[in-house]
Amino acid sequence: MDFRSYPILYVDDENPNRVVMKHNLKDEFDLILAESGEQALQILESKPIAVLLADQRMPNMTGVELCEQVRPLYPDVERVIITAYSDLQATVDAINRGRVARFIKKPWTTPELVSTLRDSIRLHHQRKVTEQLEMKLIQFDRMANLGLAAMGVAHDLKQPLAVIVPSLDSAQFAIAQMRRNSGVDARTLQLIGELQEAVSDIREGVGMLRHLSDAVIDMARHPAGDATLSNALDVIQSALRITRTTIQRKGRLTIELPDEPVYFHGSASRLAQLVVNLLINATQSFRHTKPRDNWIRLELEADETMLTISVSDNGCGIANEHRENVFSPLYTTKGREGTGVGLAICRQVAQELNGSVDFESEVDQGTRFMVRIPRASNGTKSLA
Repeated sequence: MDFRSYPILYVDDENPNRVVMKHNLKDEFDLILAESGEQALQILESKPIAVLLADQRMPNMTGVELCEQVRPLYPDVERVIITAYSDLQATVDAINRGRVARFIKKPWTTPELVSTLRDSIRLHHQRKVTEQLEMKLIQFDRMANLGLAAMGVAHDLKQPLAVIVPSLDSAQFAIAQMRRNSGVDARTLQLIGELQEAVSDIREGVGMLRHLSDAVIDMARHPAGDATLSNALDVIQSALRITRTTIQRKGRLTIELPDEPVYFHGSASRLAQLVVNLLINATQSFRHTKPRDNWIRLELEADETMLTISVSDNGCGIANEHRENVFSPLYTTKGREGTGVGLAICRQVAQELNGSVDFESEVDQGTRFMVRIPRASNGTKSLA
């Protein structure tokens, strides 16, 4: 991995510290310097940054306070704090609240710092790759109705994952062996702990990719003609497994579901495809806003005869001149980002399920899509 391809922003109000840091890391990393939290925020707004490395004790804005501002604005940026022992508790509290990813205690050593920054860059890269793979899976969902093409991609994704998992198991075994070595000093034990954390993070990422590929294969194996009794709650969870990461990077997601299962007659995979399309459509409605200001709401309601699935957002809304073409195939206002098929598929699926899809929207306020399909009696086994 070329670590210099992932810029690191180092923030410290003391110039001698910045000079020393630049000297120690210049050969391995692309290091950008800032003397205050305010300057760091300006740099983050103007160029992509992989890792934020900030000193905790700074005037006006501490390192933790800077990380708290960066987290909702730039969720892909790994956040690392350099802290003295006297500031350690505040940093640990910030880590527990998810505002800081990790910390380095003063006085630090160059090998320790390099190891931490390498791990942080790897995690940043892993998240980017995961997001790209997720978007590819979603595109195949739209273009091939989760058919053989998507199934092939998911199958191919499983092959490298099958190689990674045994390697992680080997690394886990090696870590356990090192921990049992009575001659290991305190510093080495700390590094072993950091290595354990990195292995755990990678394992979590692999697990997420497995869930994504399993969801795609499961949806592709059930043809649209399947008209058995399906649980709408399972459909919602299947759609969320595919889209949750993308949604969380765009804004806040709230979900409101019934406490008990509700059923319908028809293909669960087709309805899941419809929900996926509506959720992704909502994420694409945020044009010039920050993730912390965006929200998406997913609701499932049921009365005696009908199920209603609604997806709402506070995005850009739909202008009057575009409303009549919203469900038209290949019609899009999103340029290269849109394919013009997602909402057309939504209408097609709703009609297959003897239901309908409609929307209400206001420019610069947001949009709400509502899907209504007949509800089945919970005891029914199949469509007569």
